Amino acid sequence: MTTSTSDDYATEPLLGEPASRPASLGTTDSQTATEHYSPPFTTGESTPLLAQEATNNTASSLHGREPKSPFADTSARDYGSGVPWRERGHGVNQQRERRRACSGLATFLVVYTRVILFTLLGILLLILLGSLVFYVAVPYAAQRIMDNTHIQLGAVDLSEMAADGIRLRGQMSVTGPSGSLYAGQMEPATLDVLTLVGGDERGEGSHDSDERHTADSARHVVVGQMEVPGVELTGSGESRIEVDSRLRIVDTDGMAMLVRSMLERNQTLLRVRGQVTLRARGLRFSRIRLDKDIPMDGFGGLNNVTVLHMDLPRNHPDGGIAMSVRVDIYNPSNTTLHLPGLALRAAYQGVHMSDIALGKLKMQHGSNVVQFHGRLLPQQGNRTALAAIGHFVQRYIVGKNTPLAVRGCGIRCDGGNDTKDAIPWLDTALRAYHTCMMLPGAPNTRLISALTQMRLDMDFTNTKHSYQPRASGQVGARLTKLFGFPMRVTQLSMDTDFSLQRSKDDDGLPFARFQVPVTNATTQLDPKGDIVTFGVRRLPIAALPGRERVFEDFIAALTLKPKLQLISNGSANVTVDTAIGPLLLVNLPADFDSVLLGMDSFRGAPLAMSQLSITNTTAKELHVRTRATIFNPTEFGCQLNVMRFVLSYDGIEIGEVVARPAGMQPGNTTLTTYGRIVSSSDEKKQAALSRFFSNYMSGQSQPVRIAGHPNATDAPSALPAFRKLHIDGMMPGVEGALLRQAQVHILWKTAVTVRLFNPVPGVTVTLMRVNTVVSKDGVVLGRSEWSFGEGTSMPPIRLPPGEEVETARLPVSSTSEGVKLLRGYIGRELPVDMNISAYALAGEFPLHVQWLQPNVTMGVRLF
Repeated sequence: MTTSTSDDYATEPLLGEPASRPASLGTTDSQTATEHYSPPFTTGESTPLLAQEATNNTASSLHGREPKSPFADTSARDYGSGVPWRERGHGVNQQRERRRACSGLATFLVVYTRVILFTLLGILLLILLGSLVFYVAVPYAAQRIMDNTHIQLGAVDLSEMAADGIRLRGQMSVTGPSGSLYAGQMEPATLDVLTLVGGDERGEGSHDSDERHTADSARHVVVGQMEVPGVELTGSGESRIEVDSRLRIVDTDGMAMLVRSMLERNQTLLRVRGQVTLRARGLRFSRIRLDKDIPMDGFGGLNNVTVLHMDLPRNHPDGGIAMSVRVDIYNPSNTTLHLPGLALRAAYQGVHMSDIALGKLKMQHGSNVVQFHGRLLPQQGNRTALAAIGHFVQRYIVGKNTPLAVRGCGIRCDGGNDTKDAIPWLDTALRAYHTCMMLPGAPNTRLISALTQMRLDMDFTNTKHSYQPRASGQVGARLTKLFGFPMRVTQLSMDTDFSLQRSKDDDGLPFARFQVPVTNATTQLDPKGDIVTFGVRRLPIAALPGRERVFEDFIAALTLKPKLQLISNGSANVTVDTAIGPLLLVNLPADFDSVLLGMDSFRGAPLAMSQLSITNTTAKELHVRTRATIFNPTEFGCQLNVMRFVLSYDGIEIGEVVARPAGMQPGNTTLTTYGRIVSSSDEKKQAALSRFFSNYMSGQSQPVRIAGHPNATDAPSALPAFRKLHIDGMMPGVEGALLRQAQVHILWKTAVTVRLFNPVPGVTVTLMRVNTVVSKDGVVLGRSEWSFGEGTSMPPIRLPPGEEVETARLPVSSTSEGVKLLRGYIGRELPVDMNISAYALAGEFPLHVQWLQPNVTMGVRLF
């Protein structure tokens, strides 16, 4: 087969064109003939020419033109002879024309038929497609809108709880697919609310497969139904609607599981299911399936519960102790929960300890401070429970945080859950609630706030244990008012160290330990703080090793100062009788500061001394005895083997006194003291002794001081204190005058007889020399100078103690004024003043005395 070029078709005459080329092309006839003898019904690609022409004619007829015949040729050229080809083959041409005409008509009919068939087929396809679109594609698109719509809940408010329903309010955001094609409106609908009752929730969104849907359905139950409002799907973002609907409960067990899930988890999935109606593009589509998991904030277990304060104000009328607890419940979610009530049971160490409850509770996002009320339950006879509660109270007092296991017990704990107002599903959910609540300890709390009484008698008689004196007596302490309910201490034991605060900023060093074994105690109720009193018997207050000097300072401060600050640090164990039973509270802090009254050197009242009694004498010493009364303003007493004091008069030491044994009790203590007065060659001491005895013999009370002796006591721990002690007092004079009555005889030579009395108990007074001056209203009546004993004409005048002695006539010298006055009183009595100066012996001890004795009765006689 020969392949033609484009020049082959260029020689093919076209309709309306010349059949021959111009001669200018330089083509010969032979060449033209050769070209015309190419096969007339084939092309260069061996395509049947008639078929090609038929196609061209058909196409031409379709465009409204005559078909161009390949045999039409206006050329006058013939083939070989120069005679035109049309003329030579006219008959053949006609036959060909007819064939061509038939072929074109057949082709036209075939094409037309196909066009009609295709048109009908297209119409049918359009009808079928429209049906598919209307009945399949459009509902599918509506379902796709719903399937691709996401629903989110904002803040939710759950309230008005009842046995058959709950009110749900909140904001719902609905986000559909983007695009105007997806714009529409969902009409209000009633939907089922489901919750998961088995397995784990798998998050929000629709199901991945039918198998998953089947599995989820098996684990979800319908808990209720609720109405949802219509929502506009804009196709350009989220839509927000306000939901205020009541969930009608159809399955109480499922509802209980749902609420329990909300309480325990951070997020809960609500599954809503049902059929809704959509309006879109002017069309309404019903029975569109809605099946969505909607996440809702849960409460995360409500584990962030802080106890702010606990109070036990009084005994409860139903038994036990009334209890009030203020707590802060933190709600981490955006869900607000309105509870008609909440009751809790608290346990410690596995012991059901208390029931507390409150009324209506609105638990919103964030902090919720509420007050629970209830009671500590009676536990009489249950040793395990009482031990656990005692430990609980002990931890609270010492300031330790105490974990409490808390469980819900429904709306109320008093059995009221079975009444007509009960909400079974809510009670079931609340009973499943449990958490650990941390109760903070009491801040800066001490069981004993201060000592109110420390009536102790300390025994220093055992000098080998002078730094561990035994104490006996009673101790009273004020208890800190921790609670309002009555709490009577029945037994107590204590182990404490005492410290002495010497200055305001001084915390003191512990110097002694005081240990009290278990002892019975009594409690006096007081609004300011109960007073507990307990007795001690011969318990040591023991100086700590190396703190003996501080112990001495304590005894000195107690003896010499008006008050002292005593600090106690230690612990105490107490048994308290309460309405829930006896509680043993161990290792309670016994840390307190107390101000104790000191003896202040017994300056609270002056030293009162009885009349001096002389028990023995020597030429150098006068042994005396007296009774001294000392006032002790403190509640401390002490027992000593001996107390020694220096006796001073006018600031001059004249002797010493000793008390043996010596014991001082609170209040007035009278000591029988023995002492000695020593004569001295020192002029000052002699003058002081003379003044002392002169005043004494005249019956005058005179100030004296007893001060600490260098060997004040034989107890080493008390020696520094009593060395520094000094007590001022008044020593009374004798009771009764030495000169009782006188008789003057004025005839011939004036003389006098005198009746004398010895007022000094216990000793004979011997008069050795007496000088007197008698006066009346300042006028001297006479004088006398009498000497007795060896070298004189008169024997010594001896005056036994407590007896009267009348002397013989003793010479006197009278003045002229005295004689005149005496003559006027002959036979009568004249009161006169006598200024007496005497040298006497008290036993063997020499005394120089001088005193004025007024209003001495003197009778005037002639003979």
